[in-house]
Amino acid sequence: MSANIVVRSILSRNIDRAGLLLQGNQLLTIVDNSFSKPKASVPIRITVNGKPFEYNATVPRVTEVKTDRTSRICIATIQFLQPIVDTPFNLSPSPSNLQGSTVYFRDARGDETWLDGRVSRVDDQVFRISTTRDFSAETYMVVGSPVAVREGGFEKIIGMIVSAGADALIAVRSEKLGQLLYYPQERGTTAWNLAFLRQNTIQALLHDLELRERDGLADAQCQQVQAALETLANTERTKATSAGFWEDAIRTDLEDFAQTFIRWNSHEGPQAPRLRGVTLIELRLKRRRIARQFSTYQGILSVELDNNAFEGVYATLGQVANSNPGLFVNLQQALLEYRRRTGIAI
Repeated sequence: MSANIVVRSILSRNIDRAGLLLQGNQLLTIVDNSFSKPKASVPIRITVNGKPFEYNATVPRVTEVKTDRTSRICIATIQFLQPIVDTPFNLSPSPSNLQGSTVYFRDARGDETWLDGRVSRVDDQVFRISTTRDFSAETYMVVGSPVAVREGGFEKIIGMIVSAGADALIAVRSEKLGQLLYYPQERGTTAWNLAFLRQNTIQALLHDLELRERDGLADAQCQQVQAALETLANTERTKATSAGFWEDAIRTDLEDFAQTFIRWNSHEGPQAPRLRGVTLIELRLKRRRIARQFSTYQGILSVELDNNAFEGVYATLGQVANSNPGLFVNLQQALLEYRRRTGIAI
């Protein structure tokens, strides 16, 4: 699962650095602040597990990541014009209990030995690793190295080291790294399904609920919508390693959305329309959070999520719309558009 990757001729000072090769033909590597983005493809020489490769590549994105109040580091996403090798790294979400965890990293020059440290601070984008070794005079040894945790005998890559000091290292979290990658959204792919779900389908359902603000839904209709939302929350994963991530980052929000929907429909009495309007605002805010989660973690979800599971989600939503003609008009239109684009009968 792991590999050593060294990049050369991408830094303005021409220093060897390591990087993460992800999604088959994309490389994340460290660049300095004087790096200028090329207008055309450039030759990039990389070494993977000691084997040299030379390819033309483009640098579609250079992102600054803030590592503390005064320091920023640039990370480049290098897009190779043809596939390189099988993906050496399986980027995983950083654990929710990362604080205090033992993590592993390696000499970026190619040494296979894993070194270890303990996470002493966790921020939104980066985390700090305390070590007993002084890397301040030899930062090139570890900057760009993957950071891993060990679960079930396997290393899970949860970040990349971007700076090294006398007694600590700074690493970018995998969630941030995942945002730096480019995920093509061809029709039918997991990334496309996630985008359509958050931008079209859930939004259409909320528009229909707004139209039912005065009367709400009958119990049977409410149960149908609830079942569809629960189907989405219980979407199966393709790999067991992603189960914890789905539970922590996605499923909880989806279940909260479903419970808020039930509360939306439970209001009674003369104040019910006003209360449903207030609860609908809550639903929209929760939809936005879910959309951000889908967008932030789309790289991980694209690898880990079972794409066939979307058929079950849309089949359940189709039952809601088809069994209540004229009631869920916006949802019906979204489903028809999904069918038109994918060719999947709903």
